[in-house]
Amino acid sequence: MKKRKNNEDAKKDERRENIDSLLVKTLARYDEVERKENESNEENSDWLFLKSLVPILQKLPPKKNRLARMDIQKILMNYESDDTDT
Repeated sequence: MKKRKNNEDAKKDERRENIDSLLVKTLARYDEVERKENESNEENSDWLFLKSLVPILQKLPPKKNRLARMDIQKILMNYESDDTDT
């Protein structure tokens, strides 16, 4: 009986170790992906510029927020369709 209980405890310990190992591996992968995303975003000046607009947009009432977004999109579309390089 005692041997059986020790055997069950050993199996439980092994399962816990497997779960812990999987969690550590998963978290390590997640950290690596997040670190790469952060590095690429921090290096991108366009991304930083757009992030700087967020607090301004959040302060606007909903209707003005939507209008501002549409205006920004229109301006970008005009630059996209403009054939000349300035």
